[in-house]
Amino acid sequence: MNYYATLGAGNVVVGISDLAGPVDSAQMIWIDSYDTSLLGKVYDGETGEFNDGPVVPPGVPPVVSMRQARLALLAAGKLAAIEQAIDAIEDETQRAAARIEWDFAAMVERGSAFVALLGGAVGLTDEDTDDLFRAAIQL
Repeated sequence: MNYYATLGAGNVVVGISDLAGPVDSAQMIWIDSYDTSLLGKVYDGETGEFNDGPVVPPGVPPVVSMRQARLALLAAGKLAAIEQAIDAIEDETQRAAARIEWDFAAMVERGSAFVALLGGAVGLTDEDTDDLFRAAIQL
């Protein structure tokens, strides 16, 4: 069996799949096993390693309330895309965990794997996500 990690914006792992044959895509890379712990990790193409999500740069709020996050996403036209991205997570356990986080978390952490996973899934770059956090803190 062949296993692949699907990479989103910023080389964040947004999916894990098992496929019958090789894939000719720059956004899919071969991995040793069906390892869902890689979701939200950042793939370093030079070293071939998976690292924790992005480090929060200076000037970006490290945390915002879920209300602020949702209002910022709404203003950016990305709120519905986040809902769709959660629903599209293939692994049932990962999807349920993301849904619980989205529905019940009081705060959203900029450096979390959750933010990296969903941001990558909807095509947000690290800079886009930073801008959303800057906008959210003002709400």
